[in-house]
Amino acid sequence: MWNDVRLAARLLRRERWFSIAAVSALALGIGANTTIFTVVNAAMLRDLPIDGADRMLVLTTENASNPRARFGALSYRDFGEWQAGARTFDAIAGHLDVEMNVAGDATPPVRVEGSFVSANTFSLIGERPVAGRDFLPDDDRAGAEPVVVIGHSLWTSRYGGDRGIVGRVIRVNGTPVTVIGVMREGFGFPQVAEIWQPLSQLPEAVRENGTMRPIVGVGRMKSGVTIEQARADLEGVAAGLARRYPDTNAGVRPRVVTLREDRMSTRGRIMMTTLMAAVGFVLLVACANVANLMLARASRRTREVSVRISLGASRWRVVRQLLAESLLLAMAAGGGALAISVAGVGAFRRSLEGQGAPYWLNLAIDGQVFAFTTVICLVTVVAVGLVPALHASRVDLAGMLHEASRAHSGGRSNRRWTGGFVVVQVALTLILMTGAALSTHDLVARLQTDLGIETSGLIIAQLGLPAAAYPTAEDRAAFYRRLDQRLTSTPGIRATIASAWPRGGGVAPEVVIDGRVDPGTGRRPRTTYLTVGLRYFETLGTLAVRGRDFTDADRGDMAIVNERFAMMHFAGDAIGRRIRIGANPDAPETPWLTIVGIAPNVRQRAGDEPGFDPIVYVPYSASPLPFATILARSAAGVEAVARTLRDGVRALDPDLPVQSVMTLDAELARDRWEVHFVSVAFGIFAGIALVLATVGVYAVTAYAVSLRTREIGIRVALGATGRQLLWLLTRQASARLLIGLTIGMPGAWAVGRILEGGLEGVSASDPLTFAGVPLLLTVAVLTASLIPTARAARLNPAAALRAE
Repeated sequence: MWNDVRLAARLLRRERWFSIAAVSALALGIGANTTIFTVVNAAMLRDLPIDGADRMLVLTTENASNPRARFGALSYRDFGEWQAGARTFDAIAGHLDVEMNVAGDATPPVRVEGSFVSANTFSLIGERPVAGRDFLPDDDRAGAEPVVVIGHSLWTSRYGGDRGIVGRVIRVNGTPVTVIGVMREGFGFPQVAEIWQPLSQLPEAVRENGTMRPIVGVGRMKSGVTIEQARADLEGVAAGLARRYPDTNAGVRPRVVTLREDRMSTRGRIMMTTLMAAVGFVLLVACANVANLMLARASRRTREVSVRISLGASRWRVVRQLLAESLLLAMAAGGGALAISVAGVGAFRRSLEGQGAPYWLNLAIDGQVFAFTTVICLVTVVAVGLVPALHASRVDLAGMLHEASRAHSGGRSNRRWTGGFVVVQVALTLILMTGAALSTHDLVARLQTDLGIETSGLIIAQLGLPAAAYPTAEDRAAFYRRLDQRLTSTPGIRATIASAWPRGGGVAPEVVIDGRVDPGTGRRPRTTYLTVGLRYFETLGTLAVRGRDFTDADRGDMAIVNERFAMMHFAGDAIGRRIRIGANPDAPETPWLTIVGIAPNVRQRAGDEPGFDPIVYVPYSASPLPFATILARSAAGVEAVARTLRDGVRALDPDLPVQSVMTLDAELARDRWEVHFVSVAFGIFAGIALVLATVGVYAVTAYAVSLRTREIGIRVALGATGRQLLWLLTRQASARLLIGLTIGMPGAWAVGRILEGGLEGVSASDPLTFAGVPLLLTVAVLTASLIPTARAARLNPAAALRAE
C-alpha cells in the first residue's frame, strides 16, 4: 500500500495541472459542506449547554378546542400550580423575557435584554454565578427585597468587571435593586439575556391577572419518564385548574415540546436542511467533475494498465493503485476544505453579530465537524475514483497492446460514463441555480417593496416605560405629552411617536362596524391597529388624503384609517363612520371610534400577503402603551439625532434609556437578514456548481474531440464544412444538456416548493426564474462545448492525420 501511495504521489506531482484542478474542485465542494455542517451542527445537532438537555421540555399552553389558537404560555398563578402539582419532573422553572432599563450611576442608562426567572432556574440548567450567589427561594416570594443577577457582558461593559458590584444597589426599571451575582461569560439563558430578576418581582398586574399567560415553563423529566407521561401528568394539573377557575382556564391544555425542538423553529429547520441539501449538490457536481477528469486520465493510461496486467498484476492491484491516487486527491482537498470552512464559518459568525443569535449557538469546528469532513473525504474517494478505476482495469490485452488501438482508447463504456456525469452536473446545477434565482429574486422584491413612504432619512429609536415608575395609563400619557412637547421644541428635527415603525408589525384585533349585522360565522374582520402621536403622518412624509389629522383635543373616540381599510369596508367613503376595535369589540367598555380621516397606504406588517394591510390609527393619548417607537427626520445624521433624543429623554427621566437608534433602512435590512443569507449562500453554491459544470462540459468535449482528431482530419479532407463539424461535435453535448435539463426540472420545482414558505416577494413557480435559469445554463454549457469544437473545426487535415 505504501508503494501505491508513493507511486500515486509521483504521478500526481508529474501531472500537476490535473491535480490542481481536481483538488480545487473537491476542496470547494467539501469546504462548502463543512461550513454549512458547522452551522447545522451548532444549531440542530450539538447538545445544548444545559444539564439533562435530552430530558428537558418547554411547557406552554394551547386551546383544546382549536390548537391553532395558541393561548401562549402560563399565567403566574398557573405556573405555581404546575410547579407544585407535577409529579413526573425533577423540577419546573419559568421565565419571562423582557427588556429592562438599567441605571443608577453617572453612566447613561441602557436598555438590555433581560428575563424574569424562577429561583430554581439556574440550578435546573446547571449554571451558577461566577461571582456572588444564585437566587434563593426567599428571593422569589412576594414582598422580598428586590435583587438581581447580571450577565458577564453587562458587568464588563457597564461596570468594568468590578467585583465590588456584588452587593451594590442599582436601578432596574426605575426600582432600586441589589446585585447578588454575576453569571459566566457567554451565558444568556434563555437566549440573549444580560440581566435576571425573580419572577416575584413582576408587576402586580401581571401576577394577579389569570388571563395573562407570559411565563414559559422549562421542566426536566425524571429519569425513565417519557414525554407522553409528562404530558398526561400536566394535563391532570390543567384539568384541576379548569375546574377551579373556569373563567380563565376552560379549554387550556398543556403544550409540551422538547427543548431542542423549541430552540429551532420550523422555518429555521427548513432553512438549515435546504442549505445542507444545496451544498450536498455542490459536492456531487464537484465529484462528477473530478470523476470525468479521472475517466479521461484513466483512458489515456489504458496502455500502461495493459502492460502491468500482462506482467502479472491482478485487477484488484490496479484498482487499488488508482484508488490510492483518489485518496491523495481527497486528502489534499480535505486540507483545503478545512481552510475554506474556517474562512466561511468566520464570515458567518460575523454576519450573526447584532442579529440576536442565542448564547448556545457556538460556531466551532469541533470533533464532530472534523469527523464529518473525514467521512466526506472517504466517500469522495469512492465517488470520484471507483468508476474510473474499474473502467481502467477492464482491458483487452490483445487489442490494447496493439499500436493501432491507441486511437480507440475512449471506448463506448467510457463515453457513457462521461456523458452520464455531464447529465448529473447539468441537473444538479439547474436545481441549485433555481434555488439561488428564487431567493435572489425574492430578496430584490423585498428590497423594492413599496412601503408607501420615503424611508431614506427616517430614523427610529425605541423607548420602554417601566411599570414601577409608570404604573397607570395616566402616568404614561403624561410622560408622552411632555416628550411630545420637547420633540416639538427641538430645532432641526421633526419627530413623533408610535407603537411600531412602518413594517415593524402591530396587533391585529377584530373590528365591528356600526350598522352592520354580525354574520354569525364566528369570524370577524381583523385589521392592523396602531397608536400614533401628533405629526405622525407629517414625519413619515405623508398627508391625510381626506378629512383631518389628529389634534391635541382628540382622545379615545377618534380614529384615522388608511385607504385600504376605507375601500374594504366603506367603498372609500369612511369619513364619519363608526367602528369598534379590540380583543373583545362587543364588550360595553370598548368605545366607538369615529373615523375623522383617511391616510395613504403604508405597509405596516411584515410577512403578510402582497398588498397593503388595512390599518386603524388612534391617538397615543387614547391608549398610552408602556413602549414606544420614536420616529424622526433630520439632516443632522443618526449620531446627532441619537444624542438629541437621549438628552431629551434623560431630561424628563434620568433612568430612561433610548435604545436601538438607527435608520429605518438599516432596520429593514436587519429584518431581512435570513433571506439575505439564504440568497447569498444559494448564489455562492450555484455559482460554484455552474463553474464546475461548465468546466466539466469543456473538459469532456475537449477530450472527446482529441480522440476524434484522425476522424476530423479525414472528414475535412473529404470536404466537410465547419458548420457540419460543429454540429457533429456538439450533438452529444446538446443531447446531454437536454437530458440534464429534463431530469433537473422536477428537482427545481421541488426546491421552489421547499422555499415557498419563506418566499414573500416572488412566487415559488416564478415563470421568469423557470425560463431564465435553463436558458442561462444552456448558454453556458453550449459555449463550453463550442470552444473546443470550433478549434477542432479549424484543424489542418494534414496536421490532424499526423496526430495519430
